[in-house]
Amino acid sequence: MRALEAQLGLPSGFLEGLRTEDDWSFIIKIHALIEAAVSHLLCTALGNDRLIDVFSCLDLSDKRRGKMAFAGALSLLGKSDRRFVSSLSELRNTLVHDVKNVGFSLSKHVAAMDSSKFVTFVKGFDSFSVGGLVRLKGKDVSPDEVFRLEPKTAIWWSAMVTVAIIYQVKETERLRREAKDLRAECDSLIADRLRHLISPNVNK
Repeated sequence: MRALEAQLGLPSGFLEGLRTEDDWSFIIKIHALIEAAVSHLLCTALGNDRLIDVFSCLDLSDKRRGKMAFAGALSLLGKSDRRFVSSLSELRNTLVHDVKNVGFSLSKHVAAMDSSKFVTFVKGFDSFSVGGLVRLKGKDVSPDEVFRLEPKTAIWWSAMVTVAIIYQVKETERLRREAKDLRAECDSLIADRLRHLISPNVNK
């Protein structure tokens, strides 16, 4: 988390501090964070930081032309991570398009859902669990219970897992490109050396 904060130019502790935001600001800032992280991921994967302004102008979750479309086509993020980002974008868009939503409450939002909508909500926003129990306030509970009791905590967990995965994939892509460049440099040096070894013999 600290490494990603530094790369994105965020103050230390920004990610942890999101938990203290009101729910409206929390969703907006989480979305902006992931949007920036995905832009940087795509630039690293394509090996061109000059594309950052281009990717920054793209919608995050447009399935055909957005950042996540690129991330999916390049196999950079898994299905559950892309689903979380898509769900987050949908909720964020709902909140920003009406000023009355500044008083939005995740707890009230979840409490108003029927069982079917709640299942869909959990499926869309859960990228932290693997189907087992998780620890919440000293108790082992199901992911569904976390979303029911503390939806903000659940979304923060999913966001941090997604952010961590983005950072890890970004670093993997960076190292892969560095290794590829190093291999090309080594191959070039070997080829030059072979030419120098062969040339005298050819002249003789």
